[in-house]
Parts: sequence; structure tokens; C-alpha cells
Amino acid sequence: MDIIEEILNLKTSEKIQFIFIIFAFVFMVFSFLGWILELFFRRFVSQKKWVNPGFLRGPYLPIYGIGVLTLTIYIFLLLFIKDYFPNKILFDIVVVIGIGILMTLIELIAGLIFIKGMNIRLWDYSNRKFNYKGIICLEFSLIWTVLGGVFYFLLFTPIVNMVVTFLSLDWFKIAIFLMGMFYGIFILDFVYSLNIGNKIKKFAKDNQIVLKFEKLKIHIQEKVGSKNFRFLSPFKSSIPLIDHLKSFISEQKDKIERKDKNIKDKPNKENK
Repeated sequence: MDIIEEILNLKTSEKIQFIFIIFAFVFMVFSFLGWILELFFRRFVSQKKWVNPGFLRGPYLPIYGIGVLTLTIYIFLLLFIKDYFPNKILFDIVVVIGIGILMTLIELIAGLIFIKGMNIRLWDYSNRKFNYKGIICLEFSLIWTVLGGVFYFLLFTPIVNMVVTFLSLDWFKIAIFLMGMFYGIFILDFVYSLNIGNKIKKFAKDNQIVLKFEKLKIHIQEKVGSKNFRFLSPFKSSIPLIDHLKSFISEQKDKIERKDKNIKDKPNKENK
């Protein structure tokens, strides 16, 4: 019996519970795995340093959780209409191409939200070919498509089966309790990080700049020293955050002046 038949045979309340748990589980696991992936990417590819990736303090990147959660919903919806496709090959092609498009859109929307809404750039593809405003680029869209294909062909069914197994285990309540702890910590982290983000946003808007989040973290690390730097709390140190921000834009003076020039010359374009 395939996955869809398993779901359809459940009672309405059980069906809702099953789907909700899948979504909560997927978001939790892939937010963490995404953080691991980005951590090593920054260490060995982009920054060449150990940098806590993302906006939050803890070991999770919500954009990955949201991305894979979106893919899970997308795959479920397509599975419901699978019989309307003439063959499985065409169905698989539509799934994988759709995954690449969805992941690129999620990356674009998240990037624009932080840049336009908070004057913060969490990542920067400006130096890569075929990029759009440094937020998305062809190279990473292809990477997301490949990773999405791996998720669809190798991980989707095992993850769903794992959740089904959880539902039938005596210690399922323990798993739910642990997930509850995760989301409790996640919400507290989000509130704390949003407070820090608002302080950075105010400073950036007052100075008419877009701050590169990763470079700011590295700057603080270099200023306070590796021994005093808090990996999970990069903005917490004996030096006030406002002083770190002033020091950062002072060191980035040439780049910021170019940004200011771009703002005057091209007021309708993003100040990169």
C-alpha cells in the first residue's frame, strides 16, 4: 500500500494529526541539517571561518525547514494527481523541476524580506554569474534542484514511513515532547534574535546601508578575539552592539561610500 493510500485510509482526525506531525518533523530536522550544511560551507568554501550561519542563535536555519516543508507539501499534492500523468518519468521530471523553482522562489522571497524589510543581507551571490540582486543565482538554483531531487527520490518516503512508525510506537509521546521542547526553544530564540535584528535594522536605516550579516559576525569575532567570542551569541560581548556597528561601517567605509553614491545616482535600485 503506497503513502497516499495509507493517508486516505485514516480517519479525518488521524489524517490531520499525521500530516501535521510530518510537517513539524520535517521542519525541525531539515532546519538543523541545513544549519550543518551551511556551517561547513562557510568554513571550507565561502568565509574560510567557523561562522554561525543565519539570523537565529541556535543550530537551525528556518529557510531550509520551510523549503523542505514546502517541497513535502508540493510532493503530496502531486502524488494526489499522479494518475493523471501519462507515465512516471514525466511525473518525476515535473516534481524535480518544480522543486528547483520552488526553492529558488523561497530563497528570493526570504532575501528580499531581510534586505527590504530589515536592511540586512544574510547571503550574497553578487560575485557569481547569472545572479539577481545577489539574492539568487543560476548556480545555486541548480544545486537546490539536485538536492531536491535527492530528497524526493531518497528521503521523502523514508521520512513519511518514519513518522508513520512513530505514530504506532509506545514512546511516541516522548518524541512529541522532544519536538515540543525544540519549538519552545526555537520561539524564544526567534524573539531574542528579532530584538537584535531590529537594533541592527535601525542602525542600518539611519545610515542608509544594507549590512552584510555574515561579515558583521566575522568583524565582531575579530574584535573580541576567538577566546571571548560566543559562537551561538555573536552579538553579545563586553563591547556594546552599537560600537561594533560603528566600527564595522568605519572599516567598510569605501564600500559604503560607493553604496551611498549608487543611492543618489539610482534611487530606484537596491543599495548593494
